[in-house]
Amino acid sequence: MLNLASLILSDHSGVPEHNPEMAIRWVEKAMKLGVPDAYDVMGVYHQNGLVKGADATSAYAFFQRAADMGSPSAMTFLTNKLAGTYDDPHGEFWGNLPVAVEMLQCAMAQGYGQAAYKLGFIYARPHTPEAKQHALQTFQEGAKLGSAECANSLSTEFDGMGLTDGTNLVGHIDKARAERYGKLGDALEFYGGRMRLPNLDKVLPLPPAPLPKWDGNVKTLIDGARTVASPPRAVELSGGDCFSKAHAECMK
Repeated sequence: MLNLASLILSDHSGVPEHNPEMAIRWVEKAMKLGVPDAYDVMGVYHQNGLVKGADATSAYAFFQRAADMGSPSAMTFLTNKLAGTYDDPHGEFWGNLPVAVEMLQCAMAQGYGQAAYKLGFIYARPHTPEAKQHALQTFQEGAKLGSAECANSLSTEFDGMGLTDGTNLVGHIDKARAERYGKLGDALEFYGGRMRLPNLDKVLPLPPAPLPKWDGNVKTLIDGARTVASPPRAVELSGGDCFSKAHAECMK
């Protein structure tokens, strides 16, 4: 239903009519079925003015509802708004960091790679060796879950970014790893989060594990990282499974 609504709003040549009202009706049907992401999509519609009389207040009400129901995309979006980096570029101020971390952990546990991207930077903030290793592992997990941002972040870290000021997560330059993460980042960006790399550790592990040989073919790298794994056990998650009602109240 949500994919159909998105298609109806697109400029795809195969769509007979660009009909916002029809798209809204499909999303409303999904909402009635209790689909968390449907509330998230409706929030976007309100935020973009697709719904008459909508404003930021109504949009965030839908985002909050979606997050309470367990929508990983809504939780990650709200977490970005909890970050005070808009007021402090150095990231020292947060509206509610404990709630943000809890929501990101929940979103990541549901397989949402983009949550790992934000979470990795939070974990790295103490700049201790343990914190940096935790951040690297989080970015690695995010890349497995399809986050191009996580793969690209690992590429820049291994390429030496922040090495002179001590903020680099690796502590040394590793051009071979940087190149491979960059190639994977390009592929993940092309697939828009729809490709997973469950076997990434086998073809591109974090140090101190040795780097396996590679023939330089990008397809070989991708195929090795995305080898089919056993499907995960289906688990129903709700907002209450991820963070307490008290924390949810803090978000309102």
